[in-house]
Amino acid sequence: MVKAWYEDRIAAALAGTNPMVMAELPGGFAVFGDVQFLPGYSVTIAQKTG
Repeated sequence: MVKAWYEDRIAAALAGTNPMVMAELPGGFAVFGDVQFLPGYSVTIAQKTG
């Protein structure tokens, strides 16, 4: 079964299939928030290590 991008956000970001990614940063990814509390709301998700 194929996973949806939101089931493993980091793997999808690394594969380039996460549509919420704005940019890759040294320690993670800048992404748009799923819920837009304010227009342009964004968060950083850290890359898994090890």
